[in-house]
Amino acid sequence: MVAVLERRREPVLQEIIERYPDVSPFVIIKIDVQRRGVRYTDRALAQADPNKHLMQARNMFASVGENNDLFPVSLLLRDGTTIISAMSPDRSEAYVVDFIDGRLVITDDGIIVEEVEYWPKPDFHDKLTSSGKPMRINSTGSAPARRLGWAIRRGGSG
Repeated sequence: MVAVLERRREPVLQEIIERYPDVSPFVIIKIDVQRRGVRYTDRALAQADPNKHLMQARNMFASVGENNDLFPVSLLLRDGTTIISAMSPDRSEAYVVDFIDGRLVITDDGIIVEEVEYWPKPDFHDKLTSSGKPMRINSTGSAPARRLGWAIRRGGSG
């Protein structure tokens, strides 16, 4: 006798948001993006500017023969919520970060989920410590603090 395990259909993001109306949709999106990871389209990566955005190598320990392409450290949602997510180029269930109609967005199966921004590079990042070491070496790459007033001044877009 062979037992067949049937995998239950996973609810889609909108179903989860509707099921938990007391939880901010931004928090639900953040959790799901962290859980599933992200992939970047070439259009989205073209918007990442190492002079303006915090960037990192794809892997902390790049293997021999792997190119040293830089990718955004992570994302900011419109309400200022930060998302630290794993880049998962080979995972089919990963969200896709794309640049569509002049906006950087997270998509799921081609449907726009939310507008995002790349983390801005902190002002200190290219400066030197008193011992002459680049500050970026001592930085954990954390996102800048976000305040409600900042999001309101920007019309809720950041």
